[in-house]
Amino acid sequence: MFAGNRRLANELGVWIEQRFDELACEREQEGKTVAFVGWDGHLQALAVFGDSIKAEAAELAAELRQRGVEVRLVSGDARSTTRFVASSLGIQSYESELVPEEKVRMVQSLQQRGKIVAMVGDGINDAPALAQADLGIAMGSGTDIAMKAASVVLISGGPKKILEVFDIAQKSLRVVRQNLFWAFLYNGLGISLAVTGVLNPILAAVAMLFSSVSVVANTMRLARTARSSTWVA
Repeated sequence: MFAGNRRLANELGVWIEQRFDELACEREQEGKTVAFVGWDGHLQALAVFGDSIKAEAAELAAELRQRGVEVRLVSGDARSTTRFVASSLGIQSYESELVPEEKVRMVQSLQQRGKIVAMVGDGINDAPALAQADLGIAMGSGTDIAMKAASVVLISGGPKKILEVFDIAQKSLRVVRQNLFWAFLYNGLGISLAVTGVLNPILAAVAMLFSSVSVVANTMRLARTARSSTWVA
């Protein structure tokens, strides 16, 4: 017995009757996922699955493009199904009928071209690509293996929660740069004043303590932001 997409049926050499082929094409063009089911080398039935596209998904894709992020859709579904979903989301670049290894190779290809890749997924087939990506984001409603492979798991909320991940990442980078600036400034001034004899050891210790407190206080702003978000790293 076998159950899989059109690619699997073709690889097994299964002949697809015209009526099955036409019905499958119709459903795929509607954005449905079609599984070909059969045994003894013959196709016996079609299983059709589908889900409505969340309104937030199109808004997310548009917002990411506005931020200068290149958005791609990679899927194991048939080309017609993937094209329908990509069109609904306003995504121009998409790949279909990909197995897990091919998703990983796509991520690696982008990385070799100097791209920083964030991968969003929730299925077993997404897990290898989530692990390979620079940033893997899994949905809390997905499979356990996807959540374990990802760097970040969105516990609840819709797709637009992904924007919070990017926002906090940018804030974290900004805070790190600020901390480095103030640390170098304090230490540079402190060493210069100590060498010239202006600072005695007690004042130098106080200045060092103030430097550490300011860096910690600045970093704590990120902790407050993270507590207000429904995702875990």
